[in-house]
Amino acid sequence: MNVSPILPISILAALTSLAGVACSSSTKPATGSDEALGTADAALTVDNDDSQEAEDAMEDGVENGLSGATVADPGTPADATDLAVFDVKMKLNSGLYFQPAGCIVSTRVAPGEWNHVFTNCTGPEGHVSYNGTVHSKWTVSADALSVVHDASGFVVKGPNVTATASGSRTVTYSRAGAVFTKHRIGAWSGTLAKSSDPTKSAAWSHDADFTSTWDVSSRCYTRDGKASNTIGGRDFGRSVTGFKVCGGLFACPTGGEIVVNRKDGSSTLTITFMGGDNVEITRPSGKVVDRKLACITK
Repeated sequence: MNVSPILPISILAALTSLAGVACSSSTKPATGSDEALGTADAALTVDNDDSQEAEDAMEDGVENGLSGATVADPGTPADATDLAVFDVKMKLNSGLYFQPAGCIVSTRVAPGEWNHVFTNCTGPEGHVSYNGTVHSKWTVSADALSVVHDASGFVVKGPNVTATASGSRTVTYSRAGAVFTKHRIGAWSGTLAKSSDPTKSAAWSHDADFTSTWDVSSRCYTRDGKASNTIGGRDFGRSVTGFKVCGGLFACPTGGEIVVNRKDGSSTLTITFMGGDNVEITRPSGKVVDRKLACITK
C-alpha cells in the first residue's frame, strides 16, 4: 500500500496547551469575565499540558520516528507493498530521524518485526530525548499498513516533563482516494515528573483513541478522538471534535473543539476554534472569553 503524507501532531500540540491559549493576549473584547482561572481550573490546565507534552513526545519519537518517516516529513510512514520492502526503508529512515548518528540501534527480529534500542537520542527538533527499547511489529495488507509498538520503562525527557512509559500503541494507516487516514489507539502508563526535578514523580497513565486524516487534494488535516489521563490520582479527559486545518503545519484552524475536564466534574474547559486566529474559551461558569492563536492566517 502506498501511504501519502499525514501531518504530524505539532500544530495540535500547540493548540491544546490550555495555559498558552488561555493566557494569550487578544485584540478583541472578551465576552464575560476575563479574570484569572480559579485554582481548580488552573490545576487542570497544568495537568493537561504536562500529559499532552509527554504524549506528543511519545507520538513523535515512537510512532513517527519508527514508522519509516523522514525528518523532512515526520508524519509519513514508509510506503511498501510487502514487508521486505518496508523493512529496508524503515531501517534507513529511523537511523536518519534521530540524532546523534548511531544513538539508535535497530535489530530486525523477523519480517516486519524490530527491536529499537535508544541511547540518549533526540528527535529532529532536538527538544526531546529518548532512552530505552521499543518493540515494533508491522503488517502490510492491500489497503492498510499497521504496527503495534510496545515498550517497558521507556524514558522520554521533554522541556518540561520527563515520562517513564510502559504499554503499547496500535497505529493503522489507510487510504480512500485522495484521503489518507491514521488511526491510533492504545495506552501508556508509568510516571511523570517535572524535568527540572525528576526525583519528584507521580503515577501517570494515558489511554487514547484518535483518528487523523490528510487530504492531498485540499491539503487539509483533520483530527477527532479522545484521551483519558491520570496524574497522581487526578483523573481528567480530553476530547477533540471536528478539528480541521488547511494549507500548512502552522496555518490557523478552520474549526473544531477541544474539551478538557475533570472526571469528578469539578472543572471543564472548552476551546472552540472559530476560524482564522480566533478562539473562544468557555469556562466552568459558562462565561466565554475571546482569544487569539499564534497561527498563520491567509
